[in-house]
Amino acid sequence: MSLAAKRRVLVLVLLLCALWPAAHHLLALRYGFDPWRFFGWSMYAVPDPRIEVKVAELSGGQARLIDPPPPAAAGYAFRRAVFGELLPPDDLAAELLRERPHAEGLVIRVRTFTLDRATARIRAEDRIHRYDRDGPMTQ
Repeated sequence: MSLAAKRRVLVLVLLLCALWPAAHHLLALRYGFDPWRFFGWSMYAVPDPRIEVKVAELSGGQARLIDPPPPAAAGYAFRRAVFGELLPPDDLAAELLRERPHAEGLVIRVRTFTLDRATARIRAEDRIHRYDRDGPMTQ
């Protein structure tokens, strides 16, 4: 490899190392993925994400909380903490609906604890996902 090619590669690597921290932080803010992952630099700017997943079964027009939550919900919570909003609970809902043939549908609440930049306190944000046997109803 020639000296000019080596210089170009070095400049490209240095440029990527200079730009990635800002890009990573913006992506972590936008999609809510784990700032400690993906060659994370944003980890120094936000607390480690915490996710809670609650599942309710719909039968006869009534929602009944599944307690304790199924083990699949804990696995989904871990993956959701890593990938953030890039990972909707569609696969979790499909798995739980297969396990519960009598259920008309599911309601999955994903609670994410995030840093409120205005107050510097941790706050909870809920996303409610509703599923019937045909797939997502609303999100």
